[in-house]
Amino acid sequence: MNRTRSRGWMLFAATLLFLTGAINIIQGITALFLTDNLFNFGGEAFFFNLTPWGILLGLWGLLLVAAGFALTTRQSWARIAAVVLLAINIVAQLAFFAANPLWSLAVVAIDLFAIYALTAGWSSASALEEERESERGTDEASYRSGYEAGVRESREVPSSGAHVPQPTRGEHARRTG
Repeated sequence: MNRTRSRGWMLFAATLLFLTGAINIIQGITALFLTDNLFNFGGEAFFFNLTPWGILLGLWGLLLVAAGFALTTRQSWARIAAVVLLAINIVAQLAFFAANPLWSLAVVAIDLFAIYALTAGWSSASALEEERESERGTDEASYRSGYEAGVRESREVPSSGAHVPQPTRGEHARRTG
């Protein structure tokens, strides 16, 4: 996978992180306004308070949006952090499933796509970076060895044993100018 394609996957994942973060924020706000919820479990009705869950979802959504911004700025830690945050978000959405099943399913699907986008070609992208770093080092070493060989060559003593002084820049300019 080339670097451009890898960068495209990262931007796709960042967009999905923005989307899932926004949905979490909306779910959190909704949970704050609909403080009591009813769900059936095994034929019995249960009421539970959604306010703490709403606050948690809202803050979690902000964290996902921040991870999306970090991905767009090519932060090295952002890729791993985003995968971990998305995996935790999937579990959290499954816990929220009883209160809002359609939203939860949508977020789980988006999270899975984002995790795929972040992990598809992970090894090839890092291998490409390492290859480029090693090429930079090789190019610099080649340049340095060529430069040093040229300097040595210009300062070598002729085989006759007689020392021939090398002209300085100013002298060379006066002779040729």
